[in-house]
Amino acid sequence: MSINTSPYNSYTSGSPNGWNANNDSWRATTSVVIGVASILAGWLFVAPLIGIWFGVKSKKLEPYARHRANWGIGLNLLAIFGWFIVVIVGLATGVLFSVIF
Repeated sequence: MSINTSPYNSYTSGSPNGWNANNDSWRATTSVVIGVASILAGWLFVAPLIGIWFGVKSKKLEPYARHRANWGIGLNLLAIFGWFIVVIVGLATGVLFSVIF
């Protein structure tokens, strides 16, 4: 069993003290922010598609931000399809019809 005595962490691409100078994950962050805003504001189509695009680009260009990009893609998909599911269930149960009229 060997002990790694290097001052450089293997997870940070050779950067000391866990700091990565190339940690440029703005695409993943943008995807998550657009996803949350889309759900809260009820944006249905254009903004979530842009958020999905940022998430996919982030997964390709920023592998260290893959988890955040996955969250952004998931939230944006929820923003696109979640409202449609709410409307369909609301119409099927009659709850939405009684609220509108």
